[in-house]
Amino acid sequence: MTAITVELTVDLKNEKFPNSNGPIFYRWIPSSEHDAIFLVQNDISLKVWFDEKSYVYKSNKEKNNDHTGSNDTPVYAGPLKGKLICNRPEILPILAKDTSNLPREEMKRLTEFVTEIVTKILYPNVSNFINILRFVCGQFWIKEMDIWDSSRLTLAGYCKEIKLRWSSDGYKWWEFKGVGNTPTYLNVSYNLSSQYEEFLNEKDWNGLRKIIDGGYEPALSAELASEAHMLEDKEDVKNSYIKGVTALEQSLLEYSKTKRTKLPSKASNSKKLFLLSKTIGMPDEDLNHSIRAIKIRNEIVHEGLLSEDDHYTILRGLFKLISLIHLSSIGFKSKCPPLQRRFTSKLRLM
Repeated sequence: MTAITVELTVDLKNEKFPNSNGPIFYRWIPSSEHDAIFLVQNDISLKVWFDEKSYVYKSNKEKNNDHTGSNDTPVYAGPLKGKLICNRPEILPILAKDTSNLPREEMKRLTEFVTEIVTKILYPNVSNFINILRFVCGQFWIKEMDIWDSSRLTLAGYCKEIKLRWSSDGYKWWEFKGVGNTPTYLNVSYNLSSQYEEFLNEKDWNGLRKIIDGGYEPALSAELASEAHMLEDKEDVKNSYIKGVTALEQSLLEYSKTKRTKLPSKASNSKKLFLLSKTIGMPDEDLNHSIRAIKIRNEIVHEGLLSEDDHYTILRGLFKLISLIHLSSIGFKSKCPPLQRRFTSKLRLM
């Protein structure tokens, strides 16, 4: 057997939302590796999935085992699992034994191999998948994958952080030995939105397969909108409007380039929205909220004023419209990140 299997586990807990634990599924949950999504399929294969053993149910209701989520309980999916399979016969003799005390030359070759799979295969593909979950699927609270920074962490420490291990026979597993730094997470509260229809479901998961196969990477507008949402969550409403309207402007620019639909360059953003609404069918309510958001943003920037409004509703409409504009160009269902209501009861996780 010449194939090498490399496994990793990426912790998606965010220090800003420590009570959360990965993306949230609703009315359907992936069946572990059976529902894995392939990120690479050529001379190597790389797939990712969520492990049922790590699922955390929001309530104390009995777990549903048929993966339909029929008990209507939102589920935190936990850390992201990954498996890479590649054929590297030249390095196999080194990988098939304990690497704690390798001769200098063998350790050099092993380090080069681990560096290659981490920096050229695992990080680019897995981090892109996580960013799609964050920016496109509205799972803004999950942690992005850290890039390996040698000034902060040794290679061994990084491998320990992502729980990287390998095997040449599927029975004996080895790790890249070393001591690394472990990040400390803050203990602050996080309240969950009750709008479960915007969490991930089976249709969304299958949609992810299609856009990943097409080589999709989250656009700048999606990233800006996610940042605007996080600012609103911190109750930084002014900067949320500034960042959100910037995301709207960028989404209009991206749509024009992708769809080759020319919008008048000298027209106002409000005028561009009216013109585009005839093409992609914007809901009137979201359109009106977005136009109001543009006005509020201008008042903030030019006059330093924040009017008395239902900012939750206005920002929600703005984010939904940005999502619609962006995702209509890639054929993926619009998933506006659900803005959070502040509840008196905190979400309690196991």
